[in-house]
Amino acid sequence: MNPKMRYIQNFFLLASFLLLIVELKAKVGEKVFSGFMLLENGQEEPKLFFDILGNKNTLINFWSINCIPCKKEIPDLLANLTIDSTTQIYFINTDPETDKEKAIKIAKELKIEKKLLFDFQQVASELLIKPKVLIPTSIIINRKGVIKYESFGYHETTVINLNKAIGKLGN
Repeated sequence: MNPKMRYIQNFFLLASFLLLIVELKAKVGEKVFSGFMLLENGQEEPKLFFDILGNKNTLINFWSINCIPCKKEIPDLLANLTIDSTTQIYFINTDPETDKEKAIKIAKELKIEKKLLFDFQQVASELLIKPKVLIPTSIIINRKGVIKYESFGYHETTVINLNKAIGKLGN
């Protein structure tokens, strides 16, 4: 195949993939696409996001090792979130796999290593964070897989607003 045709073919393949991602991005009130894999800290094999969600309300917090607001938000979440047995929390690290050991070290310092997931391929980030560059981001997904609340960035009212949203979930 000549280089021009290969370029055109790759362009259309990439454009199709980007359109698929745009179609799969869920908004508040929509069911989240959960057919992708994430690696759980301490595990060898990735798990389907659907299996991670289980039958529980889930708060997902996206963070990065170089995100200063993330390092402020996570301790606030752990200290002040009101979570009962029907709700679980996971922290998804968005850094590349080359930073895995550094992410684990920081997760231990932040005391989130037991609820740590890795998104090395940026699939969860692409599907759930809008705009992608804005972290920290917290998303609440109900037990039916519907996004009920999104919070972008961190400020003093973040945890208050997350607690209100969690309170509206019911059992």
